[in-house]
Amino acid sequence: MNKVFKLSLLIISVLFLASCGSKKSPTGGPVDLEKPEVLSIIPEEYSQLTGEIEITFSKAMDKQSFTEGIYFHPPILSKKISYSGRTLNIKIMEPLQPDCVYHLTLGSGVKDTRSNSLSKPNSFVFISGKPAQNRISGQVTYEKASDAGKPLTLSLFSADSLLVLTKEISGSSYLIEPLNPDEYRMRAYQDLDSNSRYDYGREPFFEQSVDVRKSRSFDINMAYQDSSRAVIRSIRPISNTELEVQLSKTPTSLGKMEISSSDGSSLAIRYSELAQNVLTLITAEQDSLQYRLTLKDLKDGKGNLNPAS
Repeated sequence: MNKVFKLSLLIISVLFLASCGSKKSPTGGPVDLEKPEVLSIIPEEYSQLTGEIEITFSKAMDKQSFTEGIYFHPPILSKKISYSGRTLNIKIMEPLQPDCVYHLTLGSGVKDTRSNSLSKPNSFVFISGKPAQNRISGQVTYEKASDAGKPLTLSLFSADSLLVLTKEISGSSYLIEPLNPDEYRMRAYQDLDSNSRYDYGREPFFEQSVDVRKSRSFDINMAYQDSSRAVIRSIRPISNTELEVQLSKTPTSLGKMEISSSDGSSLAIRYSELAQNVLTLITAEQDSLQYRLTLKDLKDGKGNLNPAS
């Protein structure tokens, strides 16, 4: 009996040790959501661009993400990219343009090994030679006062839609310098729900072309997108020389106004006055039963243009 007891005890001990040995460390754990940041860049920003750039990050990065997440403007097509020990090395393999401003942008496609994108847009400026110091600056206004002070993402594109730079700004003014003399398209939006994209109609947006042949002032109006155009809603004759025109929305500018009769002759417009969305016209004496009013290039406060209504 004693032997049976000892044998049973031995078997239980072996099973216990085996079960202890088969235990695995818990898997999973907290998800790494910490976004990587740029710690340093050599050469320093705004200095002369040589043949090599080194960028050090706060975390280990996904080397493959550099392939589609790095942009130069003007484009640098021949370059060699290597990465080791949290440091990215970019070796430029082609001659640089003389007296030129170069912009290097690390886009949202640049990610760490846990697929976290950079904490904010990163654009760096370098120069080659002695370029002209052109700049854009201006005020930032908001359709909703509560949006003022919240950061916005501003991007500048070339006339052929190539990304020049992306940066995050906040406050009531902005400054971009230096820039090559050229025509650009400026685009800005506020990511109010922090989902890393612009949500049409639910977040403020701005887009417009700007010609930077020299330094200039250019204001940004952050407005909730409205794609509807101003149109003529109704026309009410007040007398045979006065018309009251009701528009669908208040325009910021009126182009050419024309009134023609059914036989094709023109009716002269002596005076016009716009009050909100009501346009009053004083005309020459009307002697026909039917007229056509055409308003050309109606533009509203959000930049929507109606060529003719």
